[in-house]
This record gives sequence, structure tokens and C-alpha cells, in this order.
Amino acid sequence: ITGDMEGRRIITTGFLTEKREHDDGHLFLTLSDNKTKIQIPLFSDFMNNLKQIGISEDEFHIGDKISVRGTLENYKGRLQIVPKNLNDVKILGE
Repeated sequence: ITGDMEGRRIITTGFLTEKREHDDGHLFLTLSDNKTKIQIPLFSDFMNNLKQIGISEDEFHIGDKISVRGTLENYKGRLQIVPKNLNDVKILGE
């Protein structure tokens, strides 16, 4: 995943290495494939929709294998994948 892919919809799989909750209801995940790390922001609207189908921030555990599909964006010099649809984030297990 490189900066020249910015704006494209991509899919990646990695292990959850960091999880941070924000007071506004956002959940920020960091995925790693042991070589690189990428940020996955799950904004409050997205999290609220996930909760409606029974998935909360408690479902995401450090070490989980997660698949994410979304748009590659640059936020303050860091690449992140922003999912749009509920099926764009899948917890595959440990």
C-alpha cells in the first residue's frame, strides 16, 4: 500500500496491533502485516451502524486477524483505509 494508490478502494488483511477509542465515539484501529502498519478509522456513524448489527468496539481484540476494504486516504501525512459499508470490516479470528 503506497501513496500513489490514494483515492482508490483497496482491501487488506492484517493483525490488530492497536485499538484506541475516542470520546466522540470513533474507534481507531492499527493493522500490521509484520512489515507495515496502516490506520483504520471507524468513525462514530460507522460504529453506531455496526452496533445495530451487534458488533461493538469490544469485539475487536489485539491480535485478531481483520480484513478491511475501503478508500485509501492521507490524513496528516499518514495513510489510512476508510471503510464505508458495514461488510467492509471483517473480524476473521485470532
